Amino acid sequence: MRELLSEIFTVQGNGGIVCVIDNIELLENGMATRKMLETLRDKLFNVNGLRWVFCGANGVIHSLAGSPRLTAFLNTPVIKIANVKPSAIIPLIRARLCEYSTDAKEVERELPVALEDLELLYRIVNSNLRDLLALADEFCEYCAQSGKPLRTNSTRREKLERWLEKATGDRYDDLSSRVSQNAWAVLDVAMSGLFQGTFGAADYSSFNQNSTVSFVEATFKKWLSQLEKLGLISKELNDGASDSSEDDSELGKFSRDVFTVTAKGALVHYARRKRRENLSVADDPEWMRPIHHVDTSTPRKANRY
Repeated sequence: MRELLSEIFTVQGNGGIVCVIDNIELLENGMATRKMLETLRDKLFNVNGLRWVFCGANGVIHSLAGSPRLTAFLNTPVIKIANVKPSAIIPLIRARLCEYSTDAKEVERELPVALEDLELLYRIVNSNLRDLLALADEFCEYCAQSGKPLRTNSTRREKLERWLEKATGDRYDDLSSRVSQNAWAVLDVAMSGLFQGTFGAADYSSFNQNSTVSFVEATFKKWLSQLEKLGLISKELNDGASDSSEDDSELGKFSRDVFTVTAKGALVHYARRKRRENLSVADDPEWMRPIHHVDTSTPRKANRY
């Protein structure tokens, strides 16, 4: 292989085959990732005609950038790929239908879920495309098993809302006995307009001020650990951050941790809001407002806002 590459790319740096190492975060921490790739350096990364792309979530790539042995193989700054914007979901799904079907328009009419509702689902799962497709597939399977065709958008929306309330409620019920009742306050505040699903351990004071439940910093740390073990939040691996910091204590390392609410956590939070169990007093993001219901005991006509 080395000989073939040398024949094809006679001038070093003049083209190459792009190779991708993806999902690096599966190695679980930045130090393990760094050691693994440093071991591969001389075997793979300096081969003429190969160009490498390292992809991973949770901050592990930033840890790689701090490795002296990999400096020559990494471009800086690291390129951060943002989530797909909600406004791009409908065009993206339509492109997918065109790719995998012979009549995309007919398929779109026959789908049990409207594309506009997929955009809403995308926001509900905290902008996670993979989980959006999985959730949509789960709903389509449910509709297929029921055997009843859905003819109008209003019918599709009503069935989706009923199914989503039950599906998220079941997820919530399965976890309720494994999470301290007051610990839900962390998830509720994290999903408020204040943080919109991403926050740092150093935001303890803001969490305490915007929660109906009072807690101390030690309790906050315990609840974060509890939610993380159940997959409701994920921690960004930021091993490299401690290299240049003076505070290398356990508390100092903890204060630099960054967390993101997972799609699982976002769905559970949706169920809590539908049941009016939210423990946050912070403002809601725009996309959460449609699931708030006006009190129908008032003389005004009930609606959603």
